[in-house]
This record gives sequence, structure tokens and C-alpha cells, in this order.
Amino acid sequence: MSNSMITLYDIASCKEESYGWNAMGIKARLSLNFKEVQYRIVWLEYPELDSTMQRIGAGYERTKADGTPIYTMPVLVDPSHVAADGTPIPISDSWKIAEYLDKTYPGPGLLFPKGTRALQCLFLDYITRNILFTIGPLLIYPVMDVLSHESHEYWRLSQEAVFGVELEEICPKGSERWENTLVKLQKGATYLNVTIPNKVSQRPIVSTAFSELSTFLDKNGADGPFVLGPEVTFADFILVSKLETMAKIIPETWENRIQHWDNSRWQKMRIACAPWIQ
Repeated sequence: MSNSMITLYDIASCKEESYGWNAMGIKARLSLNFKEVQYRIVWLEYPELDSTMQRIGAGYERTKADGTPIYTMPVLVDPSHVAADGTPIPISDSWKIAEYLDKTYPGPGLLFPKGTRALQCLFLDYITRNILFTIGPLLIYPVMDVLSHESHEYWRLSQEAVFGVELEEICPKGSERWENTLVKLQKGATYLNVTIPNKVSQRPIVSTAFSELSTFLDKNGADGPFVLGPEVTFADFILVSKLETMAKIIPETWENRIQHWDNSRWQKMRIACAPWIQ
């Protein structure tokens, strides 16, 4: 691959090389494909992440208790985006990547059409609070099925440190907690308290979930199929990236249940965005 090509760093999988499961990385790839920009992907195992991000000079927003950086994926490096000394400036966070792509590669369309950025930011916040936080318990353990052996220990130790229990206890498939979480994900609940003994998970989270999101999207009438009507925007990639992650990490639950919710609206959303999913 040419060194002049954009590089996207993302988390590797034990599946085929193109099996990107990380929702944040999927958002970035959707954005790049929408822009018809050539790029290559460097797949990283979790143990490689810190050293690689330090080497390329990636930014970070949070630190661990000992002060070391917490790096997140994806990270984009465009050789044409450089500092005064000619060193490429890595861009972390899928939202910032999308903003950069709109500014640098305005064709063939905009991810943030004029006047929509604030609205799309509100949509991102809505999806994070009401969908992502609800999905979380369903995915924590099944992620192990798509991670390579090199990343298993890292994932287990990092997540068990957050939740305070073994991964198998968080939301076992087929358990009452699993079923209750699916119900909350589909129909919503006034408040969602994840019943894991940990101060983070005990925080009440307002949850409206998919059925109420579907009600909001119905306001578009026949103007769909996208979040803001007939034209795709970054808001669609925010949502579809979550759908893609569920389809890859819990495929049976997706195929047998989730894709059929709300008159198959969520599967139709995936199909509508299929031209940009790779």
C-alpha cells in the first residue's frame, strides 16, 4: 500500500480480515466509503494498541488512575494532514473523523449538511444514552467470540475491572437478565438500572430504546428511509454502526429477534446503508 493513502486503525477480530465489529470503527468506515476516499485498515490487537498509538502520536481524552493514556479506536491518519514539521496529525474519534472528511473531502456529499450538525449531535447523544447503554450488557461477554486469543485477556481484565464481576456474570445469554435487557432494548423503560454491583452500573439511565426511536422516525412519513429523510447523513451511520455491531456479535439474537422489531425497520436501515458498509 502507498504511504500516501489514508490509514484507519481499528480493533482486530478472529474472523476474516474485514470483519470489523467495533461500532466506532464501523462509523468511520461508513464515512470513508460514503466519501469514496481510498484508505487502508491496520487491525490492532488490544495489547498492541497503546504502543502503536504512542508511536503515531495519537491523542486521548482520558487517563487511567496511574495517569497513563486511554486510547480509543478508531484513529485516522491522513498523510496530507500534517503539523508544521511535516508529521501527520492522527485524528481520534469517529465524529471528529467525519468532520475532518467533510472539510477535506467535500464531495460527493456532506455527512453534515448545512444546518444539521447540532441536530446530529443531539441524535448522537440520544443514541448513546438510550440505545448504546442498553446494548452494553448484551455484548460484553459475546465480544469474546469475535476477539482473537491475543486480545482475550486484555478484554476480560479491563471489563471485569469496570463491572466488578466476571464477564460470564454480567448478562448470561438465556438468563432472566438477558431477557429483561432485550425487552428494555426493544420497548424501553422509564429508568434502566443494570443490576451489577458496581457504582457505575447502578447509575440510573433514562432509556427509551428502539420502539420509541421508531416512533420518532415515523415523523418523517414517506420522506425516509434515513434519519433526516431522503438523504443519508452521519446520523444514519451513528445508528447503523450499532446495528452492525449487534449483527456481528450476537448474530442469532439479531437474526431471530432484533431485526424483526418495529416492522423490520432496523434491518431496512442496514439495507439502506448497504452501499457504504464494507
